[in-house]
Amino acid sequence: MFLFDGVFFQLGRNGIARVWRSLLEQWQDQPFAQQWLLINRAGTLPSLPGYHTLDFPAYDSYYPGQERYRLQRLCDRYGISLFVSSYYTTPISTPSLLVVHDLILEEHGALQPFMLAEKNYAMLHAQHFITVSQATAARLRCCYSHITPDRVTTIHNGVDSGFAPATEPQIRAFRQTYGVTQPYVLVVGDRSGVGGYKNVRLLFKAFAQDRALGSNITIFCCGGASHLEAELRQLLPEGSVKHHFLSDPELAAAYSGAIALVYPSLIEGFGLPILEAMACGCPVIACPYTAIPEVAGELPLYITGTDPAELARAVRAVQEPAYRQRYQIQSLAHARKFGWQSTARTYQRQLMATAQRLGLGRTKRVASLWQHLANLQVGVESRREGFAHMRIS
Repeated sequence: MFLFDGVFFQLGRNGIARVWRSLLEQWQDQPFAQQWLLINRAGTLPSLPGYHTLDFPAYDSYYPGQERYRLQRLCDRYGISLFVSSYYTTPISTPSLLVVHDLILEEHGALQPFMLAEKNYAMLHAQHFITVSQATAARLRCCYSHITPDRVTTIHNGVDSGFAPATEPQIRAFRQTYGVTQPYVLVVGDRSGVGGYKNVRLLFKAFAQDRALGSNITIFCCGGASHLEAELRQLLPEGSVKHHFLSDPELAAAYSGAIALVYPSLIEGFGLPILEAMACGCPVIACPYTAIPEVAGELPLYITGTDPAELARAVRAVQEPAYRQRYQIQSLAHARKFGWQSTARTYQRQLMATAQRLGLGRTKRVASLWQHLANLQVGVESRREGFAHMRIS
């Protein structure tokens, strides 16, 4: 039996939540779903018929030891053989498998000390790791030297089947709904990132410096922060930028009608919007760093990510009819290699194999020192709040 902590659905709705939702949806009509118990944190888990779910309090980062204690009680009560968290929570003694999407926050020193400690605990606790790219696997082994290559499996994310070229009526409906009257480039997701690594400011600088682009092409931002950042608003007139949150069907139409997805990120654990754009036949302008070439191959129009004039030239280049026709054929074929169905099958095989190795004693169990330290943490928190009964012997 597998126990899944849906904690990330409480914490955020970005790409990590999309990945877990897509995986769980692939299994929900299969017998494999009956082997799962899903923790629903404060009612934030998506509706997933076919699974056994358990209502659970919201995650409280102020009491990580007590969180581990509660998770361990569930593992003991339901005979859990393998624990899987959507975001770095752990029980005390039940073995876990950890999925690592990236290590950007850790490497930039952007995590609060308590969250960094929890991530480090999760890394020490896990018996096996799944990374979403080889680039992330390399960074994982670099940051955590105790993790040997045989304990890491790379499984690429997939792209939802709803991302496909939209029809002309669907594109027109999207434009009318959001008042998009000019040609537009698309920006999806976070626009800044820790230390500015998402690098969307480069696009705004390019349009500010190239008046022909800035006056004739709209920048359409989807998702990210609820308000356009002040540093971006200062670069371009308000009317040349739109910012909205879109449903998946709307986003597919937005990709399909765009001049390009501009994704000048300097670091990526995977880069899911790039794959979504390719599945819709939308040209991609990106930087050839970390996981992006691994996921997208040679199809994007790559830029250095430092020169606004270079980005402006790329926006012009992707509008050439011959380029767009050739790109669309190749991008659709490439995106078909990343289906969630095959990704979910690979995950299932790895989960079952890890559970089997644990059952046969071929995977190192959680160290007794870890369990002792976790109990000490529970004890400190318990004495602090008067919960002396919260201890696992």
